[in-house]
Amino acid sequence: MEAEFHVGADVECTDSRGGKLRQIIVDRASETVTHLVVDAEAAMGAPVLVPRDRVLSANRDRVRLSCTKDELAAMDRFEQAIYVAPEVQHPTLGYEQSDYLFPATWAAASFGAQRIPPAVPPVVEERVPEGEAAIGRDAVVEASDGEVGHVEELVSDPNTGKLSHLVVRTGHLWTARSIQVPASAIEAVEDGTVRLHLTRQQLEAGAEARE
Repeated sequence: MEAEFHVGADVECTDSRGGKLRQIIVDRASETVTHLVVDAEAAMGAPVLVPRDRVLSANRDRVRLSCTKDELAAMDRFEQAIYVAPEVQHPTLGYEQSDYLFPATWAAASFGAQRIPPAVPPVVEERVPEGEAAIGRDAVVEASDGEVGHVEELVSDPNTGKLSHLVVRTGHLWTARSIQVPASAIEAVEDGTVRLHLTRQQLEAGAEARE
């Protein structure tokens, strides 16, 4: 049985519910699933990187992992917040570290709003392993002559992680439908985009409809 990774599927651990599947990490060169990105409930919804070998089974509704919910929460974080110093310093106080690490509302209540410099939002980086790409719900599927839809699901061999096909959501509203595209049609996998070597007409003619 193939492993079906449906973005948004429930993730179950050995002891309880673990969270939701957010993204799938794919090695660009081998087109192989290497990790899953799961919003871990025990980590307050923080996304974590789950190695593929921790997957027991996966279908359109559920991904089962061989770890507890606490082990899931302790896995490497997928996102890293980078705090940067403001471009303009306060005319008299300058910027101490606490000026931008403490929440602005807490600091204002403690020290007075006039002493608090404008808050500088952190830069959030996704920790995608080198040579790999993150595919999520909004990932675009492009034929050789234009966009055809968005990734709905990735299907792979459960033993090797090799992609066998992807499910693409095409159309809008009442014309929307899901089609299966074989992995052999994939030209490249990049962050947020799957490129095909087929034209849109070839894709429509050869793609298999998905119930």
